[in-house]
Amino acid sequence: MKKILSCGIAMASMVMLSGLRLHAQTYNFSLVSQTQMAPGVIYQNYSATTPHPQQIYVLQVDLKDPTIKLQSAKAGDVINGGVLTVKQIAASKDVNGSYHNVIGAINGDFYVTSGTAEGNPQNVFVPDGQVFAEKTGTPRSIFGISDNNVPFISLRSENFRVTRGGVSRTIQKINGSRTTDTLVLYNQLKGTSTGTDNTGTEVKLGLASGAAWKANSPVSCVVLARQAGVGNMSYSPGQAVLSGKGTEATYLNGYNVGDNVTVQLDVASNASNILQVMGGLAMLDSAGHNIGSSRIYKEGADTAADTTHNPHTAVGISQDGRFLYMVVVDGRRPATRFGMNITEFGDLMLYLGAYDALNLDGGWSSTLVANNVGKNTPSDPSGDERSVGTALLAYSATRLLDDFETSEGHFDQAPTYTLGTQYTQGISTTSTLDRVTTNACSGSASERAVLNDDASVSTPWTVRLLSGSGLPANNVKITSDGTLSF
Repeated sequence: MKKILSCGIAMASMVMLSGLRLHAQTYNFSLVSQTQMAPGVIYQNYSATTPHPQQIYVLQVDLKDPTIKLQSAKAGDVINGGVLTVKQIAASKDVNGSYHNVIGAINGDFYVTSGTAEGNPQNVFVPDGQVFAEKTGTPRSIFGISDNNVPFISLRSENFRVTRGGVSRTIQKINGSRTTDTLVLYNQLKGTSTGTDNTGTEVKLGLASGAAWKANSPVSCVVLARQAGVGNMSYSPGQAVLSGKGTEATYLNGYNVGDNVTVQLDVASNASNILQVMGGLAMLDSAGHNIGSSRIYKEGADTAADTTHNPHTAVGISQDGRFLYMVVVDGRRPATRFGMNITEFGDLMLYLGAYDALNLDGGWSSTLVANNVGKNTPSDPSGDERSVGTALLAYSATRLLDDFETSEGHFDQAPTYTLGTQYTQGISTTSTLDRVTTNACSGSASERAVLNDDASVSTPWTVRLLSGSGLPANNVKITSDGTLSF
């Protein structure tokens, strides 16, 4: 008799690849492996042998999956916070109990490589609505995503201002050094105090009720405090400080506790309500066309960045905005991992399905991590992962059942508590459940169930998995709403 597995769990369907696009392609890529790391995130490994050997690593993220979110993350969570490996940055944000389970990550923007500013991104950077930017340098391209998971890639376009009593004033710097006649805004990326001397005036801002920090959006604030001739104002996460000296100190002296002000921090011209931004150099593809070899010069790179075969990291967006591609190509190992030039890399992104794409920091920095495992081979001769300043993360905003069973479950006995007559039927007592620590789907381990049919029983399967001791109290408690997927 044909057995039917009756199980009260909704099965999540595999997201298929979006349409592949070929653009002046000289490589014949083969899909070596594909694994669904979590609902909404698929890991892929591609290879090529001619004209050069290549290894490509891809995280395809379904931005329409309501449980998947993106995050720009900084080593140490503050500017001048140093460097960490991508795996370390991801681990620092991986808090399953808080519904923030990091599924995958790649290295982010080019960064300062030495001195007190080591690790600071060289472009605009926005994690969780908090902007870090000094308005200097050649405009470069950025990747960002809004509060409703809408992605974009564009040139940065900065316009920072504060409005009080209907009058707007320009903010010249965010988290930069304060000089005479310069209005600076400090936020939690700076730390817990401004670090200024006592020659100016500072005003502490708190969020108005219902407001949240976002770029390209008016943010309603309330003045909490003002101090003149006293520097290094302290503030808490979620608060900000306006700081000025000279004419800007005179301007801030007009603020009073309780005043309502609006802060508008624009970093792009074609988006709104931006929560995350990661900068790069340069735009590889735009509207389905490879533009990398021209953009790389316009955004301030040199010839070598265009023509040399190197490891690379990029982020790409499908034409319909549904899929995000987080991509690393290995390099500097000519026998097995040759690397690509910018034009070839732009072609690869188009091949994978990107309509728009942005080149991120590459070389030894190029790293892709999926569920705590480094997937690519870094170009350093040692193979070690390099410490970097920032990383772009994809995380699940639901709870994943990692490490939920200390002692393994079993199928071979009825429950020891009274909840009706539903218990395991139709499968053999040789059925097993074991802990898998290699190729775990998520976290440090996964649970693997092997169900063997009991040929002597003709009734449909009913499978009830008990905790190791057979007691519900030993299972992890989760809230009554949310998503449980396999």
